[in-house]
Amino acid sequence: MNYVEVTQISYGKRIWGAIKWIFLWLLLIVGAVILLWRNEWRTINTTIALKEWEKITVNWSISPINTTLEWKLIYINWKADTQEVLRDTTFKIQENAIKLYRKVSMYQWKEKEDTKTQDNVGWSQTQTTTYSYDQVWDSSRIDSSQFKEAWHTNPSHRTFDAQDSVSSDVRMWDIKLSNVFIGKMDNEKIISLDSTRSTTFDAVKNISNAKIVNDVIYLWNWTLDNPQIWDIQISFYAVYPAEVSAIWQQQGDQLVGYVATNKNNVALLEYWAVSMPQMYIDAHNQNRIIAWLLRWLWLLLLFIWFNLLLGLISTLASVLPFLWKIMGFGVWLISFILALSIGSLVIMLAWLFVRPVLSISLLCALIVIITMVLTQNIPPTNT
Repeated sequence: MNYVEVTQISYGKRIWGAIKWIFLWLLLIVGAVILLWRNEWRTINTTIALKEWEKITVNWSISPINTTLEWKLIYINWKADTQEVLRDTTFKIQENAIKLYRKVSMYQWKEKEDTKTQDNVGWSQTQTTTYSYDQVWDSSRIDSSQFKEAWHTNPSHRTFDAQDSVSSDVRMWDIKLSNVFIGKMDNEKIISLDSTRSTTFDAVKNISNAKIVNDVIYLWNWTLDNPQIWDIQISFYAVYPAEVSAIWQQQGDQLVGYVATNKNNVALLEYWAVSMPQMYIDAHNQNRIIAWLLRWLWLLLLFIWFNLLLGLISTLASVLPFLWKIMGFGVWLISFILALSIGSLVIMLAWLFVRPVLSISLLCALIVIITMVLTQNIPPTNT
C-alpha cells in the first residue's frame, strides 16, 4: 500500500518559496560556470600535455633498471606482478593478487517519491505526493528514519562491512609501480567459492544462517527466493597480475607519473599489449569524451538552474492561467538561450585564455567566412 500526502500551497507561500530559493539557484549557476571553465581548462591542458609527451616518450624493452633512462618518459609493455598474498581473515580468503575486495549488499526498504502539482483558482496549488516502498539489494545502508511510513524499518547496521586490500609491492620485472598506476588496474574478477576452499566453507559454517550459493555467501532469515529485510549477500573479487602497457617516468627503481611543462601529470596504463601510438590515440579520445560529457552536463544544469531561477516570474504570472502557460514557455525559452549563450561564451573565453593565437585565428577566419557569405547575398546597386 502506498502512502499519499496532499499539501495545499497558497499563492503567498509559492512566492515566498520562489524567493527563498533564488540565492541558491544563483549560487549554483555561478558554480556551474566555474566548473564548465575548469573542464575546458583541463581539456586544453591535457591535450597540450599529451602532444608534449608524444614527442619525448622512449620505447623501452624491459630489462634490469636502465640508469640512462632516469627521469625520462618511457613506454613499457610487461606483466604487472606481485608476490604478495592478500587475505580476508574473516572468511579465510587468500589470493596472490594486486587487489582484493569484499563486496557486501543488504536487503532493505527503499522509498520512492512521486509528486504531482495542480493549479487551482485563486492562484494556489495542490501537491499530491505518493510514497511507495520497494525491497531492494543495496551496497550502502538506506536510512529509514525519515520514511513517511515508519513501519518500513531498515537495520541500523550490517553484520559484515565491505573491505578492500591492495598490494604494497607491484612490479614490472624489477621496476616497482607507484600507487597511481596500481589505482588504474581495475580488471577485477569474481573469486570462485568452490569446494576447494575448505577454510572458507569452515568459516561460513560457523556463521548462523549462512550458506554459499553460486560464489556468493548469503546470510538469510528465510530462503534465497524469498529474502527478508536484513538479509546479506557477500561476494569477493580480485585484480590479478596481468600484462599491461604503460607510459611513465623512471625514478630510481620506481615508475611514477610524469609532470609536463604545464604541470599536468601523465600516468597512462592499459591492459594487454597496446602500442605506444595507440595509447596516445586512446588518451586523446578519452580526453575528448570526458570533455563533451562534462560540457553537456554543465550546460544541462545551467539550463535547469536558470529555469528554476526564472520560475519566480512564472509563479507571479500564474494569477491568470493563460498567462501562466505563455510565461512558462517564455521562461523555458529564455533559460535555454541563457544557458547556451553563457556556456558557449565560457568555452570560447577558456580557449582564448589558454590558446590565444589559435582562438583569435579561428575567430578571424569565422568573421571572414561570415562576411563573404553576407556580401555575396547583397544585390549590386544600380548607378
